[in-house]
Amino acid sequence: AIKAASVKYDPLEHEARNREVTHAILEWGCPFAIYWQFYCNEPRGHGYQGFWLVNDKAEKLPLYHTFKDYYAELSEFIAATKKASGQTSSKTQIQEFAVNYFK
Repeated sequence: AIKAASVKYDPLEHEARNREVTHAILEWGCPFAIYWQFYCNEPRGHGYQGFWLVNDKAEKLPLYHTFKDYYAELSEFIAATKKASGQTSSKTQIQEFAVNYFK
């Protein structure tokens, strides 16, 4: 994960860089990745690094929405595949969907 501090706390750059990392991980073949810090849990006064999806002001950042939208669209994709073919999406189909989503 790319911390917000490394992109000068620019929320759009934070989202873009983490999207690139996620794309590379999924393209490599990792079936999933975990983004460690949902909320800002860094102590005040020690300099926030920014491994968060929701910052210390309770603001949902663009990366939060990227992941939320991904899971919603993935669920729709899986349901549509099941409806069309009667079968569950394969690992390859899900990987292709994920890699394309994070491009």
